[in-house]
Amino acid sequence: MKLLHKLSIIFILNFLFPFDGDTHDFFLPNGMKVIFMEKDLKQEVSIGVYYNIGSKYEQIGERGLNNILADVYHNLRKEKYNKEDIETQRAKPYIKKDLTGFVNEIEKENLYDALKIEAKLMKNFISEINENSIENSKNKIKQKIKDHNQSYIAPISNLRRDILPKNHPYYHGVWGFEEEFVTLSF
Repeated sequence: MKLLHKLSIIFILNFLFPFDGDTHDFFLPNGMKVIFMEKDLKQEVSIGVYYNIGSKYEQIGERGLNNILADVYHNLRKEKYNKEDIETQRAKPYIKKDLTGFVNEIEKENLYDALKIEAKLMKNFISEINENSIENSKNKIKQKIKDHNQSYIAPISNLRRDILPKNHPYYHGVWGFEEEFVTLSF
């Protein structure tokens, strides 16, 4: 009897608050896989581009490189979206140990243009990097590292230096260490 009661509640809720719509996926000409799920209740779409790279793959002396390149990429994305008059909401990079991603929300009618921007960025990113953009990102992240090291959480997050061996992929933070970061060159 209780099961029948629960099923009827789920059935009613499904009509009142529909679950997610259909999921579709396809490949763009450059090989980028696009996956989307329909949600008719929202006027915006979220776009996420994720790369299977992260700070755990950085070698000694390169730590922080992923963060710099992610910041440069993020700034280029914002510039390209602004150039096409596509307003982005909550645009930010996600930099993790194993993954680097870039997410933002845009109006549905701008989806095709946004996918074109993403495909071009994936194809031409390296050629659009310049010394100025790298130096700006490097300075910004150096400041983040300094702010983090002065925060109340720094002693806790730096415990990994005491616990893990130096060659362990999780020994260093996502941003790298300040003493290694300042020596990075491209």
